[in-house]
Amino acid sequence: MSRTLIVPGNLLLFGEYAVLEQGGLGLACATGPHVRAYLDPAEGFTVEGRLGARAATWTAGEECNSPEDFLCRVAGFAQRWCGERNIDIAALNTRLVIDSTAFMSESGHKRGLGSSAAATVALCAVVCDLAGIDDDATRFDLAVRAHRYAQGGRGSGYDVAVSYFGGLGLFRGGERPEFEPVSLEWLPPLSLYETGAPSSTSHAVSHYAAWKAAHREEARAFLERSNNLISRLVDRQTWSDARPIAGELAELGKSLGRSIGVSADISPAVSGLGRGVNRGGAGANRSDTEGAKYSETEVGAIAHAENTDLCKAVGAGAELAVCFGSAKGDESSELSPVEIDWEGCTWR
Repeated sequence: MSRTLIVPGNLLLFGEYAVLEQGGLGLACATGPHVRAYLDPAEGFTVEGRLGARAATWTAGEECNSPEDFLCRVAGFAQRWCGERNIDIAALNTRLVIDSTAFMSESGHKRGLGSSAAATVALCAVVCDLAGIDDDATRFDLAVRAHRYAQGGRGSGYDVAVSYFGGLGLFRGGERPEFEPVSLEWLPPLSLYETGAPSSTSHAVSHYAAWKAAHREEARAFLERSNNLISRLVDRQTWSDARPIAGELAELGKSLGRSIGVSADISPAVSGLGRGVNRGGAGANRSDTEGAKYSETEVGAIAHAENTDLCKAVGAGAELAVCFGSAKGDESSELSPVEIDWEGCTWR
């Protein structure tokens, strides 16, 4: 019988780089877009990964070490994991199609919302389901280990945790990461802005590792402060109490970005610093009080940013910015509302 598995994307609101450390805290949520995994009965076990026009196929019995074939490496790891438990993955008799196309932007590039983690969760959840393994801890552990393997041994696992469990939660990094659901009823509406800035997680993590090796005391102080701020943030009872702490976390992220050489600074048009915009005539390029010029796209973002309370970069670099507060303004802006997915990995 055909079945479908839905897995949400993920968004790290606070805790960039800290989540890479043992005990490092992060606040993250699950959100659309979603990976869709389609299962059909078949002889043997095959996996087909789709991301827009790109596709990759893996068949049980194959090994895959190509750095370009991420999902194939995940499948190869899952195959070895099954073998260690005397599970013949080829006997699962399923054709699995994992479609991540929803994570592609209209311009054809991959949006930074954790498609690889969501696809990994989908593949590992399907394998465990077919093999009769229904323990959440075991499924999650497999997905974390497979994702790290496919990324060359790196990865905090926050993205895997959020895509698997869903909702909003406090992540604690480490060899065996943990994810604790939290209920922050005061959290204001969230919106995302795709800045268009190039971003590579592996590049950013490498820069952070090099900086940490050369600045151990500064790295220790960064982790301690980040953890302290996030602990205080999730203990607040209102956004007005949490807002100053959120601002400190945003500034801490920008400061670290400058230190490691991976900017977390975002355009004043997005950060909310555009409040001093000179509103010229229709179609005119506009500038802030310091004379910086903005494109028409940025002008649309300014209209939204002025109605938000805080905007900050998320993830490694500044490819995405998240805005806290009501995102109102003209429809030309590219801010999009964030809908938290409370279900996580779900069969349909």
